[in-house]
Amino acid sequence: MTLKELKENHDRYYAFSHFMTVEEAKRLGSIPEEYWDYFPDTCECGSENILTGNLQQPQCCNPKCFIKQGYALSELLTRFKCKGLGPARCIEIVKTLSPQFKYDSYIEILDMNPNSFPIALAQKAYSVDLLNAIVKIRSEKITFPTLISNLAIPTLGDKALKLLQGVNSFAEFAAYVKAAGSLQKFCDSRGIHDPMVFFWIQQSLIDMWLADLIMQNSVRKEGKIKIEICITGFLHLNGKRITKDEFVKFCNEISVSEDGTQVFEVIQNTAKVGAVHIIADAPSNSAKYLAGLRRGEEVDIDGVKRSVLMSSSEFIDYLKELLEKWKQKQDEIKQVEQQKTNLQVQGMKLF
Repeated sequence: MTLKELKENHDRYYAFSHFMTVEEAKRLGSIPEEYWDYFPDTCECGSENILTGNLQQPQCCNPKCFIKQGYALSELLTRFKCKGLGPARCIEIVKTLSPQFKYDSYIEILDMNPNSFPIALAQKAYSVDLLNAIVKIRSEKITFPTLISNLAIPTLGDKALKLLQGVNSFAEFAAYVKAAGSLQKFCDSRGIHDPMVFFWIQQSLIDMWLADLIMQNSVRKEGKIKIEICITGFLHLNGKRITKDEFVKFCNEISVSEDGTQVFEVIQNTAKVGAVHIIADAPSNSAKYLAGLRRGEEVDIDGVKRSVLMSSSEFIDYLKELLEKWKQKQDEIKQVEQQKTNLQVQGMKLF
């Protein structure tokens, strides 16, 4: 792909309007001749390399470059806590498997039959790591915004959590975009105004759709009520050491009502001021722990005054208490609705 083709056929948002090719930068003298060897004119995939006018952001101009997709796969695996597969190996994996891609997307690897792997890849020791990673990822219970955030879409990243808040599937995302009038208007309505983000979302729509399709049995709805927590130090739950991510996952697993409703969405926040509670299983001199002590007791989301600082087990008990209160409130609402229905029926009988 050339920069001209990128601009004419793909960049409807003019995100690359200030980019030039490396060859052009050399010809204009922007890159001194003694540095030419450090800036190849073309990528290994055959497309032109480009950079900004002030020589920033050097990159291949092809959004679907196998090297870019290899880095994206590596970041995806990292975000899902899969080990043993760094960028170099993931680039090799994408390059080897890309001839089998139907949609030119590294996401397709998550749905591939291991028996279809070429012998050259199947014989690699790290192919076992890849298979284990695929199984692990597909068994995760995850919200749609977190799934898209984990895809490592360039310039989007964790902004996906804000952009897609309350969106539970690709179909819902498409409906929101249609209702807004365009992708750009949807992003603008949610506080994201960067043309480069628009471009990369547009280029990654297939990746997003495929991820949602492949993970449809694992994607869960976001909780109705968000509870942000800040964790400091090591955690121990039921006598066993547990990571921060594992603790958050467990909290969300127990925040489901009997009818399957995800009531609470526990989110880990690094901000010691914005978090509803600070979780610590042992005293320390950390800034987060001391902030929890200073904040003392505060009015909680249910109107009850509680200590900001909690142990992991105290927070679990707190979630169970809130869940029980939520159930009681739902029962009260149902009773009121039933009473209204009964009154309406009685009124009809009078006539």
